[in-house]
Amino acid sequence: MPTASSWRPTTRSGSPTIGTTPSAKLLLSWGGPGIDPGEFNIAHNIACDADGWVYVADRENHRVQVFDGNGKYETQWNNLHRPCGLFMPPGKCPVCYIGELGAVQPVSRNVPNLGPRVTRLRSRKTAVPASGSQAARSRLQMVIA
Repeated sequence: MPTASSWRPTTRSGSPTIGTTPSAKLLLSWGGPGIDPGEFNIAHNIACDADGWVYVADRENHRVQVFDGNGKYETQWNNLHRPCGLFMPPGKCPVCYIGELGAVQPVSRNVPNLGPRVTRLRSRKTAVPASGSQAARSRLQMVIA
């Protein structure tokens, strides 16, 4: 079963890779550049849960993709703003913490209620606002629900 420490994201080909030896010997790789399920536009971070699911922060496609331990696409969480960090507590915990970048690009710089934040998602894809104003929490619930 994969663990978070055995995964190495790479942007050379746009695909996450797994290496379980100290020398990071390649054991499994999948995906490529693109916007379809299983493709990536900067695979920025990877996390695994206790059940062996692999979560990939697909930063520039504004989503987190979910795969089984063999790299088979299962689902994705959309409408995240440039997700760049993932954390899943050890053990059987249905919560994934997702760090999202703030609006720094000219196209989104002046969008209200869009800033750096941490989003908490449960396995049933319901959002749990972490912090921020009521307007930001309402927007978060609308976007993720």
